[in-house]
Amino acid sequence: MDTARVVGAGALDGISAAVATRFAAAGLHLAQAGRTLERLEQGALEIRAVDGIASVHPTDVPKQEQVIALFDATQSIGEQRAVGLNPGANMARKVCIL
Repeated sequence: MDTARVVGAGALDGISAAVATRFAAAGLHLAQAGRTLERLEQGALEIRAVDGIASVHPTDVPKQEQVIALFDATQSIGEQRAVGLNPGANMARKVCIL
């Protein structure tokens, strides 16, 4: 199945949620990544409630090893068709660059 990874999808509203919903509506498996597991799970429930497919991947973007682990973990889901990056770290730190 084709996949979309949305990083920064912990918010239940706003840009990341809208992007995640749009990708799921397009039939992509949505791999949501963010710092807060509870918010990710709530977002996945909302996607699944409208027959979307979603998985959650707790990830702290400034930690390079976690971003690498995200891509490693989601590689087997399917071919990547889209990536949405909207991390809201709310602190002055660099986002890792792969």
